[in-house]
Amino acid sequence: MSSLGLVLCTGVDAGAPNLRIDSLDFAAQRSEARRLSLVAFVFGIFGSLAVIRAMVGVKTLFGESIFAIVPCIAVGVAAALASRAVVVRANRRQRLLPMWFWVANLIIELLVPTTGIFILIIDPQINGFEALGAPVVLTYAVLIVLSVLRLRVWLCFLAGGAAAVMHIGLFFASIKWEDEMGALGPTFYLGYAVQLFLVGVATALVTREVRGYVRSALSEAEVKAKLDRVENDLGIARHIQQGLFPKEPPTVSGYDVAGWSKPADETGGDYYDWLPFEGGRLALMLGDVTGHGIGPALLMAVCRAYARATFPSEGELVAAMERLNQLLNDDMDEGRFITFAVALVDPGAGTVDVLSAGHGPILLRYNTEGKVAITETDGMGLPLGIMEEETYGKPVHWKLNKGDALLLITDGFFEQMRADGEQFGLDRLRDFLMRSAQLSSADLIKNLYSEVVAFGGGATQGDDMTAVVIRRL
Repeated sequence: MSSLGLVLCTGVDAGAPNLRIDSLDFAAQRSEARRLSLVAFVFGIFGSLAVIRAMVGVKTLFGESIFAIVPCIAVGVAAALASRAVVVRANRRQRLLPMWFWVANLIIELLVPTTGIFILIIDPQINGFEALGAPVVLTYAVLIVLSVLRLRVWLCFLAGGAAAVMHIGLFFASIKWEDEMGALGPTFYLGYAVQLFLVGVATALVTREVRGYVRSALSEAEVKAKLDRVENDLGIARHIQQGLFPKEPPTVSGYDVAGWSKPADETGGDYYDWLPFEGGRLALMLGDVTGHGIGPALLMAVCRAYARATFPSEGELVAAMERLNQLLNDDMDEGRFITFAVALVDPGAGTVDVLSAGHGPILLRYNTEGKVAITETDGMGLPLGIMEEETYGKPVHWKLNKGDALLLITDGFFEQMRADGEQFGLDRLRDFLMRSAQLSSADLIKNLYSEVVAFGGGATQGDDMTAVVIRRL
């Protein structure tokens, strides 16, 4: 029988020990289930061959001992299959079997061929020393080689050493039962034990290499699984972040409004929004958190929430900007900041008031009397989150005439580089605006992005790109 007998006798659940699951140890345990299947197969093949030899009358080696050997082998097959059931059960429960299970399994498996050889030794019809070289000895070697699947070097050494010790014991048993050793001498018979030990050593060396390959494969699989989880989490974060952007452009009589954002990674630190104010006014907001990725994306969500709560309640741009800065200053680590711009459009008066916290340039394209011109402004104070008591100057006041367009844009557009390190730059941005006087707000953003991508020549997007455009019809 195998270690299953020990489990049944002691009443211990082989899967019960609450051991920490190491990926390599658990891989070895899964491999053990396959090894035990092979052990049962090897025992079955040996038993079948013994029966066939007896049936065809080849009894010179086995004599009447065949009737004792076959049941022994049958018990070995049943024990291997029973042990496999224990291993499969532990695998399903994600529990590691204790070390004694492995050792007991190894020793009891080796006892099967040892018992078979001993039966031959005590058979008076057979020379005991000839039994030491019977085909059943090959079962030792097969069991040692199969120890590779245990993925434990020390078990391979133990298998080779235990098989050698058992064969030496059988040699001394032969001396006791037989009067004559024959012409071959003790060196010949003890050579079997030496060969079994050397097979164990060779198997241990192979196992060490196999173990290294398995560990590398498991490490690669673990890294891939972690990356897959990260990609999945980033995909969810991207979906959530995209849901924070406005779903539809606002409806403002006489005006065309559009907004767009494309992060450099799965998530980004850019933000745009629009909020209705009293008196039919509309606030267009755009922010750029330092960096890009999941961290800036979280700060962007915080900024959006604070801005939505602050600007409508304060009503006045400077007071709202200073309050927003105070709120963000408490939440941001040193070295983090947000450039932020807000444009408050009064459709009835045809005016826009622009206030910027370190964000620029903000460009206004004039389109009067068939002439196109560009004017711009930069920040009126430090970016948000740098200094809690920062004060912001008076907003810039612009008149919007028919065909005029205001562009709020993040630096991902004009800082996009091509292979030689040259940036798209502000001059190209201004030139594009001059050439886009007849475009709608959405087409303006779309064509600008296409022009930046074409300039980059396939270069990776270096930073988040976000734009908001309002154009008077």
